[in-house]
Amino acid sequence: IGFELNMPITSLYAALAATDDRTFVDDCKAQNNQVKAMVCQAFAEWDVSYVPSNTNFIYFQTDKFVPNIVKTLEKHRIMIRDYDDQPGYARVSMGTTDQMQHFMDTLKQFVI
Repeated sequence: IGFELNMPITSLYAALAATDDRTFVDDCKAQNNQVKAMVCQAFAEWDVSYVPSNTNFIYFQTDKFVPNIVKTLEKHRIMIRDYDDQPGYARVSMGTTDQMQHFMDTLKQFVI
């Protein structure tokens, strides 16, 4: 009914220290916003509808891509998420600039 989450204490202290490092946090947010803008720009060019986001992911419609785009991208070792209760939509989490460029370069091949 429940679950137990175990984390090494050193990892916990490192995570807490990282959140106290404002420069690190601000740099991470800036990078996230930069790659998110890149993806949103590509979606706009491809006429793909998406939900504007203040998070580290973008939720988008998949109707401008080949059917089963999630499975297609998996074959290219790119993992995005779809939801059984929300057909026609998927979610992509932000990564590094190189990762997101790879995502966009691959995804572009499957725009219809």
